[in-house]
Amino acid sequence: MTVFLSTKQQLTDIERFCTNAEHFSVLGVDATFNVGKYFLTLTTYKHLMLLTKKNTHPVFIGPALIHQRRLFDSYFSLPSNMIKYNPNLQGLLVYGSDGEQNLSDAFDSCFPKSKHLLCDIHMKDNIKRKLCNLGINGKEAQEFLKDIFGKQVQTQKIPGLVDCFNSQEFDNRLEYFRPIWSARHSNGEEFYHYFLTYKADLIKNCMTADLRAMCGLGYPPSMYNQNANECANSVVKRDLKLEKLSVQDCVEHIQNIIQRQHDEARLAVLGRGEYTVSEDYKEYAVPEEKYYQMTKQQKIRLENNFFTARTASSLLKLEENIAVAPGSDGKLFFVLNSFHKATPHQVSISGNQWQYVCDSNCIKWVTHKICPHTVAVAEHQHKLQNFLDWFNAKCRPPKYTALANFNMPASRGKKSN
Repeated sequence: MTVFLSTKQQLTDIERFCTNAEHFSVLGVDATFNVGKYFLTLTTYKHLMLLTKKNTHPVFIGPALIHQRRLFDSYFSLPSNMIKYNPNLQGLLVYGSDGEQNLSDAFDSCFPKSKHLLCDIHMKDNIKRKLCNLGINGKEAQEFLKDIFGKQVQTQKIPGLVDCFNSQEFDNRLEYFRPIWSARHSNGEEFYHYFLTYKADLIKNCMTADLRAMCGLGYPPSMYNQNANECANSVVKRDLKLEKLSVQDCVEHIQNIIQRQHDEARLAVLGRGEYTVSEDYKEYAVPEEKYYQMTKQQKIRLENNFFTARTASSLLKLEENIAVAPGSDGKLFFVLNSFHKATPHQVSISGNQWQYVCDSNCIKWVTHKICPHTVAVAEHQHKLQNFLDWFNAKCRPPKYTALANFNMPASRGKKSN
């Protein structure tokens, strides 16, 4: 039994806030417990048009799934239904999880081009447990953790394995630690083999500094954690008093939370409630007294505009956001990097005069071979239509039938014996 829970607005929000490479939120996903004889898996995202009193984007609850088993087939219902009801979500850029294999496999199968971030808190807890099981405790355990996750000393970060910027650097550092770990504890060699077998590839694929920087976590990039999901879980549990709810009661409870969430966003448009509309979107906010002077149609239009507006693309607003690289003969451009302004993206003209290529640090380019930076340079040169014609002719869309059948049983669609 699985029950998919979502509103059209939640799916629209995820399209707005999780698929725009210039300014996006990570889609968090995590299972919670103690809500009945079933599991509840929630997604979360940041509402990028709103700000809290602490000047941060508030975390909103996205689509959810009620399920009885923690199997791939159960989890698959969540991302597959998200795409079913909003196909534009196939452009999801980044999702984050705690590393549960069946959950991440389900999302990978539906979002094969998305990047996957792992929560460093869950990874650290898992490694701590293994160290404890091996009898490695106290200061010795802390030394192992420092080697892997680094250590913050006042304002300076001592880098660990997770701070490597590519696989080769990671492999070299890990090999460097092997004799150190073996000498540090009698079970150090066993821990090395455990880490190499079960954790090294996960960290290289989902936690390294280059990936986190690409996923918008700053530069130097901060670690990804699932505090947003844990917060959402606590919101769901807070009103339940840990009572065991029926599925129907749980659905009604989630509906109430989502309605309150929607109401808070609506109040922000009027300058009320716990959130405010960010400066980039002040055009959608009106003073409360003016709102009540509007006609019914004007109110509906105002709210529809706010709840469907896309996050703004600012690359073309200022001429200095795009610059020709010196000595490039007009074939290389520097484009503003919204996440790290000191390191601009590099867009080059390759192959022919209409083929624009961004650098490997641009997540949208890596996944889709088109991004805001290439589009901005093409528009800047008045060749956008030529570039789009080339892209449509040369870059084939994914084979959705193959994606839909990925990881499905060979007997799919056949009657059981």
